[in-house]
Amino acid sequence: MPRKSFTQLREEVFERPGAAERVAGLRRDLLAEVGLYELRRERRVSQVDLAEQLDVTQSAISKFEHGADPRVSTLRDYIKALGGRLEIRARFDDREVLLSVAEEPASYDESGKAGDTADGGDDDRDD
Repeated sequence: MPRKSFTQLREEVFERPGAAERVAGLRRDLLAEVGLYELRRERRVSQVDLAEQLDVTQSAISKFEHGADPRVSTLRDYIKALGGRLEIRARFDDREVLLSVAEEPASYDESGKAGDTADGGDDDRDD
């Protein structure tokens, strides 16, 4: 079987009904999920410059960008240093809710438990 070029494969894919719309949707979804590294590069800010703004080391910025589960407060400060504002939204089937991201660090009681959460409410649970 002869090899096909990328251009030939692309043409074959786009000949299928609805393919252009599916590809456009996938592209839109992919672009909506930008990582921290890509966001910083897009803003033309180096890790060194960002580290200076946040008073941390360049290696701390690198670890943060590649970490799996950043703290909301750290993410907020990172975005703010890039000139942005962090917004967190919860999406449900029937609505979308913008959660507040407190500017002040969470207060902690003597046990080390946070006294407030990202939405400004207490963390009492009935479970």
